[in-house]
Amino acid sequence: MEKKIKVIYAEDDALTAEVMIYKMKKAGFEVIYFSDGEGVFEAILNEKPNVILLDLMLPKKSGYSILKDIKSHPELSNIPVIIFSALDHTKEYTSLAYHYADYILKPCSPDVIVPRILNAVQ
Repeated sequence: MEKKIKVIYAEDDALTAEVMIYKMKKAGFEVIYFSDGEGVFEAILNEKPNVILLDLMLPKKSGYSILKDIKSHPELSNIPVIIFSALDHTKEYTSLAYHYADYILKPCSPDVIVPRILNAVQ
C-alpha cells in the first residue's frame, strides 16, 4: 500500500480551507490543518510532512515567519513549501531567495491544488 502524502496546511479563511481540505482528502492526502500560524512550526517539526501549504497572512504568526523558521532549520529545510496567498509577491519573493516550491495566487480554482502538491513532492 502506498504511503499517504502528508500535508500541513495553514489558512485563516475558513471557506477556502474547507474547500481545499475536501479536495486534498478526496485525493487521498492526510491533512493537518491550522487556522492561524500558532503551532504550525512545531507541527512541522513533529510531523515531518511531505509538503506544506502556507498562507502568508496568518493571525498570531505570519506565514513569512514560519517560512523563515522552516528554511533555517536543517531537518526541515528540504520540505517543499507551497505559498498559497492573495498577496502577489511573486516578483519580490522569488523562489530562489525564499526557497519555496510553488506560489499559488488566491483566489484560484480548487482543482489546481492537488496537481501542484503532487508536482512539489516529486
